[in-house]
Amino acid sequence: DGLSDEYEQFLGTDAEKIDTDEDGLQDGWEVWGKDVDSDGIPEVNLPDMGADPLAKDIFVEIDWMEDTFHSHRPRQRSLQMVQNVFARRGYRVHFDMGNFGFGNALRHQPRLEFHPYVLEEGKRATYERENEYFLDLKRQNFHSARLGIYRYAIFGHERDDHIAGMATTGGNFFV
Repeated sequence: DGLSDEYEQFLGTDAEKIDTDEDGLQDGWEVWGKDVDSDGIPEVNLPDMGADPLAKDIFVEIDWMEDTFHSHRPRQRSLQMVQNVFARRGYRVHFDMGNFGFGNALRHQPRLEFHPYVLEEGKRATYERENEYFLDLKRQNFHSARLGIYRYAIFGHERDDHIAGMATTGGNFFV
């Protein structure tokens, strides 16, 4: 996990485990950050974001749809309610809505589908005139260094089938 046994003992982490608190984040990432390109500078600075190798952390990057008339930016009170629910189960949730360098407003669109294959072929051209697909928006806005650390969310309108939220089972993103 990138930590010496002596330093693990000092921190109180388990030298036999790569992830002492079993939150899916390596202890070394939570202490030093994640250095993807091995240049000694972490691309994802988890310590500055509040990570703790002895506490279960969940990181979520949030983008939201917005135009001049309205915004789907989640209210702080709503996010605090989510954090409180997870805290009662032993998890600390960290949201990035621009405060850690990512998370931002996206061009508003009336619908949001995961990818073209969820639509009947005849409906794709109509959808694509006004909308982008979720996976394309994720590819454009979610930094690859955050993979394996952050979940990705977009707040926007419900789908045509009146489903207000969707996610992939075992995935790291949701709407």
